[in-house]
Amino acid sequence: MSATRVQGSPCKNCGSTERYVRKNGRPSSCVRCALRPGKWRTWAQRPENRDRVNARARAFRKNLSPEKAAEYRLKKREQARRKRLEAYGLTVAAYDSMLAAQGGVCAICKRRQSGNLHVDHCHRTNAVRSLLCFNCNDGLGRFKDSVALLERAREYLVAHGGK
Repeated sequence: MSATRVQGSPCKNCGSTERYVRKNGRPSSCVRCALRPGKWRTWAQRPENRDRVNARARAFRKNLSPEKAAEYRLKKREQARRKRLEAYGLTVAAYDSMLAAQGGVCAICKRRQSGNLHVDHCHRTNAVRSLLCFNCNDGLGRFKDSVALLERAREYLVAHGGK
């Protein structure tokens, strides 16, 4: 937690006056209560509310029409995709333009994939390099993005009759 400790009004839970101050300058919970193990963040995460939360979720799913359910799943999938791309500083439009620039194929094996291509990035700088299929992206990761290792693997394949 990146916050500063200050003396403030007493905590409602334990009475301590030592509190954290958030970046916006407002006090948050006291030091002990903020760091205590098993602290639940929301009402729905508390074990005593689990049955009520599950009952509400079942009722929601039961009353959901198939069309609304499909629309809901699509919306959640799009939200997850946007969030994954944001981790690399990309928007959906930027991803789509990269995909169009590559002709819709993997940048290494040049094969068209049925699903989305993976965003390849440098792990040191987090800079986006290109879009790759799962196999090519996984292969680079297993070789730790090392040109020397990849070159040795190439030499090995050539020596043993690889294509």
